[in-house]
Amino acid sequence: MRKKLSQIFKRMRADEGAMAVAFVLVFPIILGLIAILVQLALLVNGRLMVEQAAQAAARSAVTSLPEDYPDQVSRAAYMALTPLSPKADSADQDGQDMMDALGTLGVQPLPTFAFRYTYAKAATKVTWTSPLGAYPSNQGQPMELTVAYKFPLIVPIARLIVADPNISEVAGITGHFVTLKSTVKVMTAHSRKASADGSGWPG
Repeated sequence: MRKKLSQIFKRMRADEGAMAVAFVLVFPIILGLIAILVQLALLVNGRLMVEQAAQAAARSAVTSLPEDYPDQVSRAAYMALTPLSPKADSADQDGQDMMDALGTLGVQPLPTFAFRYTYAKAATKVTWTSPLGAYPSNQGQPMELTVAYKFPLIVPIARLIVADPNISEVAGITGHFVTLKSTVKVMTAHSRKASADGSGWPG
């Protein structure tokens, strides 16, 4: 009986050793898969935010371009992408001005808002199809607006697979980035205005 028990215990110890070796071999693979899944989830969230930024910029373009205020279109995208953005190493004047403007409206942004807005501004490129001169004083026109955003990858293992292997820098942040894009088609508002008389009434 003792001999049989001794054999059973020896076999169990051998199985435990084999399981430990298998775990050591498989664990890095499992860890890598988890890291990739986390990074992909962040990428999906980033893509949704970029799509929202494109929608916000397109809504601004509908009226801002005919009124000859193209900067408002880009700012709409920057504002939408600020919650997604990391902190830049410093805040520029535009970020501080936007933070102060929100304060005058009764909104209390986070202390890091200006830094995140600065990163969003540096990482975002907003383009549209027609030149600026084609919008003021013309009828409403169809346009295609694109927002491109440099999304920072923070998961070390996953970024080697899904990112550009070259390290670059955005707003003082060095690392790997993926460019996320979203395109929206809209119609600009009618920008022809009636002439006014001396009192400001339409002539």
